[in-house]
Amino acid sequence: NGGVVDAGTSHIIFYDLLNGSNSTFNSAYNPGQQYYDISFLTRSGASTKSFIAGNFKANKVTLTNDARFSGNYGDTNNDSFNTTINTLILQPSKTYSLAPASNLTINDNLYLSGSPCRVTTLQSTVSGSAANLNVLGGGTNHDFATIKDINASGSYQTLRMDAHSTNAGNNTNFTFKPYDANAPIVGLTIFNSTLYSGSPITLTAEGFFPNPATTFLWNDGSTGSS
Repeated sequence: NGGVVDAGTSHIIFYDLLNGSNSTFNSAYNPGQQYYDISFLTRSGASTKSFIAGNFKANKVTLTNDARFSGNYGDTNNDSFNTTINTLILQPSKTYSLAPASNLTINDNLYLSGSPCRVTTLQSTVSGSAANLNVLGGGTNHDFATIKDINASGSYQTLRMDAHSTNAGNNTNFTFKPYDANAPIVGLTIFNSTLYSGSPITLTAEGFFPNPATTFLWNDGSTGSS
């Protein structure tokens, strides 16, 4: 307890156990510890959760199961935390809970969006008591998400949620389009007028709100987003 880790450019990977047990990352005894990349992966096929505790900094954090952020370890712990991550990647269909009055700061990129069949949920651990989400860079357009009790007033721009997202209440510095489950999914960001302009056309799939693990298959065999 209280030791210092020289993480360098390491990649720390946490797996849930094959019996479906949850994974735990507790940095409560090392406040301000700097890590590089951290991944929380699931391999059991069971519904598991990652408990992430303490105040720390990281280059990139990837979450593939439900996760709970708090100041100290425990399924019912609601101590506040102050954590800074350059890039945070969330998994569609999962629920991410932040202890109230905490500060989760994202410097570069937040991948929040879910998918048409798998909605991401971001909420406080205590209903009615907001947690703070400070997005300081990267895209601010998201969709296929449910947001509740999140204060994003420390962000550099308003976070804009598209029509397949739900405002579950007590959110600040978000704009939500009116919810419409039947709203069209405009995946290819191209306007019809450009089809007849005679200019080269670049198709991009950013309208699908992909995260870094998303791949697309084009007719030339490439798998990038454009």
